[in-house]
Amino acid sequence: MIEQLYTKHKIFFLKQVKNSSVCWNILTFLRGNYEKFDQKNTSFCKQLNNVEKKTHIDVLDYSSKTSLAIIDHLFIEENRGLVDSVKFIVSQIKLNMELRLNYYNLFLFIK
Repeated sequence: MIEQLYTKHKIFFLKQVKNSSVCWNILTFLRGNYEKFDQKNTSFCKQLNNVEKKTHIDVLDYSSKTSLAIIDHLFIEENRGLVDSVKFIVSQIKLNMELRLNYYNLFLFIK
């Protein structure tokens, strides 16, 4: 989940960079001419390269919406059916607890 948010953050920032022609020109220049070091390089160009390694696409070639959809698809939980089943059971338990005030008060205490 954290990695997904981190990856999406890069796309949101890239979207903002695209809104400014000056920033966009600088980014495209840097991407073409920037030295990329393996150690302790935290530049935005390096961060975009990390996103591209995860998504297997060039993020500059796709819209932000498409890039975000790809990221969401990459981080889909493998046990989605199980997760949905557990969420359903928990929601049913909460509903029953709310209908029976004694159990609901216990639930508030446990929180």
